[in-house]
Amino acid sequence: MTPIRPESISRGETSRDPQSWCAMDDPDPTGEYLAGLRRALESQEGSHIKAVFWDCPSLPQKPRSGAEEKCFKQALTVMGDLYASALGVTVVRHRFIPARPRSYDGELVLLPPDKWGLAASDDPASAVLAVRDRLKCPPSIHVAVADGGAMKRWALRYPTHDAALAALRTPEAEAVEEAGGALFAAWNSRPYEERGWTTFESAVTTEVVARAAYFPRQHEALSRLPPKLIEIDEAPPRILHNLSEEGGVGEEQGAGPRIERIRARINAARFTGRGDREVVAKLYSDYITIVNNAFVASGE
Repeated sequence: MTPIRPESISRGETSRDPQSWCAMDDPDPTGEYLAGLRRALESQEGSHIKAVFWDCPSLPQKPRSGAEEKCFKQALTVMGDLYASALGVTVVRHRFIPARPRSYDGELVLLPPDKWGLAASDDPASAVLAVRDRLKCPPSIHVAVADGGAMKRWALRYPTHDAALAALRTPEAEAVEEAGGALFAAWNSRPYEERGWTTFESAVTTEVVARAAYFPRQHEALSRLPPKLIEIDEAPPRILHNLSEEGGVGEEQGAGPRIERIRARINAARFTGRGDREVVAKLYSDYITIVNNAFVASGE
């Protein structure tokens, strides 16, 4: 897209794309997400969009400098506001998870617990042996450092993908999680609805729209704006009108039941990053408070 000046963007003309990352280093290895986004921008449904925020190219990715890390953490604290902006942002969403490319067959990613002491090791050969011993890896499993020598991330290659998935169900894999580490498939095929950050992103995207159902004047004003959420897996893209897919609107009991349903989804979802579940739960609670105060202040 042609660069534009931020002050030239009016309400509803910014797009946020919350697609699911399928691999740690590449959000779109197959190019299917980018194809869907381009299709949406060229469609009638996305014709009002002038600028796009996409987390991978729009935020500093690893490895990050100290200044970039600070910027990244600051951005996370307001990510919900970006999705949720009722006036300035249309969210275009992928829920489709592409098929796994053959290059990812049999590969697991290990984020070893700090207590293993691998990050402090200056002997890669001994560290490899330590990983093999901890995970009871047979000789057929290729084990290698995957982060340029820092030894905070490892790649394990199994002869078949079924063998790799079986390794995730072993006591050794459970021990990694219990010790504060992580072991997971390099290609994340987990459904969109079971992922932690995407559950949060979808919730805050529709929170203001759902709450406005109880405030007729606010609802009428928002209904005149461009669509808040567009599904772009399909051709043509589909504008989402039915909020029952996003936790509902609370029915006659008010907003409370919707909020509790979403909190339950966040609690049940899968997070890869350490501590992310607590971060997301707090972000959602903080955002609920902001929305409550805004509607009370509207005077309606």
